Amino acid sequence: MIMKERTLNDSRGGSNILLRMSKITVIILTVALALFLALSTETFANAGNIVSIVYAVSFSAVVSFAFTFLMIMGEIDLSVGSVYCWSGAFTGLLVMKYQIPLPVSIFIVLVIGAAVGLSIGVLVTFFRLNSMMITLGYMSMFTGLANMTVTQINKAYASVYRSISEPAIQVKTSAASFDINWLIFAMVAAVIVLEILLRKSVLFRRVYIVGQNIDTARIAGIKATRIKLVFFSLSTVGATLGGILAGARIGSPQIETGNGLEFTLVTAAVLGGASLFGGKGSVLMTVVSLLFLQIITTGLNIYGIEPVAQQIFVGVILVIAVLIDTRSNSEKTMYRLKGGAGSGPKLDPVNAGSNGGEN
Repeated sequence: MIMKERTLNDSRGGSNILLRMSKITVIILTVALALFLALSTETFANAGNIVSIVYAVSFSAVVSFAFTFLMIMGEIDLSVGSVYCWSGAFTGLLVMKYQIPLPVSIFIVLVIGAAVGLSIGVLVTFFRLNSMMITLGYMSMFTGLANMTVTQINKAYASVYRSISEPAIQVKTSAASFDINWLIFAMVAAVIVLEILLRKSVLFRRVYIVGQNIDTARIAGIKATRIKLVFFSLSTVGATLGGILAGARIGSPQIETGNGLEFTLVTAAVLGGASLFGGKGSVLMTVVSLLFLQIITTGLNIYGIEPVAQQIFVGVILVIAVLIDTRSNSEKTMYRLKGGAGSGPKLDPVNAGSNGGEN
């Protein structure tokens, strides 16, 4: 007999209202900041600059997809930045030093990335180790590997590798001339598909159930361990793919590539409604938040703010986002303890995922 899957319903009190307000706030701030920069500077509203901002976001977005799923499940992968850096350099090394064809090199690097993610998943799920601490260790390992790889390449990547970043469309008008890269279209398509799956697919909505209460998920027959293994693998595959694409765009090995990417993704995910405690999140809102952060960086650059100050600014945003997230979850916990709506009623998983997608 097939057990009917059920999960605890999120409280519908103040925490949900706070979360919805935070999502709306991010959208409003993104639009307001863009309008401010467009009106206060001569360069921001340039069509080529807008495309460049979206293009820059697309690299982080590739990594953010599976990363957001992990956060929905209450896990985290802090190794993505160092894997991102290593993968581009290692792909360039395989093509240039070992003369391995580019498609084969990319396949090898992606397989290694998947194996790394799987090993993280095994340590987290079977050995019950903390994902933050484990991935910090992997971050250190791949930072070292990236340094070793970069030092073996003392020139620009092969032209065949750099050709990956060639634009799909070249736009020329009387007012401006700019390129639109294929990665922008791929990002938009991926966001639409993943967001629909999160809202409509029973299989994907199980991610929310695992994040809300993993014990309930297991009792309901959901294979939480298998789901986590899949998304830990996809997380490092996303970081690997993003790093390969970034390497092609930069054109040469740079040890700074991907520096701080993991913290940018955490900031974007939390700003977009995800929680460090799991059970909530949205791929679309994570990407919107990445766009917001990129607009901030662009604005600071236009106004001549030093990169160090930019890091401080983003760090402040992360602290504020974590404070809001912690407060939201504290209110939800107190609401349940007092016998609120979330302490008793249960939802069929067919509807549970849509609740998670809306919150």
